[in-house]
Amino acid sequence: MKRKLFALLLIIGGQISLFAQRNPFNEILVYFNTGVKQEIKIIKGQPEKFAAVYMSNLKESLNQIGIDESMIEIAMPSFNQADTLKVLSNGIKLYQPDMTKLFRITIPSNEIRSVAIKI
Repeated sequence: MKRKLFALLLIIGGQISLFAQRNPFNEILVYFNTGVKQEIKIIKGQPEKFAAVYMSNLKESLNQIGIDESMIEIAMPSFNQADTLKVLSNGIKLYQPDMTKLFRITIPSNEIRSVAIKI
């Protein structure tokens, strides 16, 4: 009985891990200067960040190539915008890219991925 339970747990755990893995061939990373921003929604009492396309012409262009707003997610959700400026001990300021503007788009097919990369 214990062996069957252990085997069942292994099977379930293996299936869950398969769904949790990302496929880099079905994704592209895009840095939007404007048009997309991070917003926070309260889901089940917890704040969650999500991507929101706020420029209608960008939303139309994405929809024309088969990319829906639900396919866009924040690439680095734990990045803090204050981390874009770092002051070294000698006083030199280092400006780093604002990674809050980096988003991951999950693409359903290679054809759409190719078109999206060309744009």
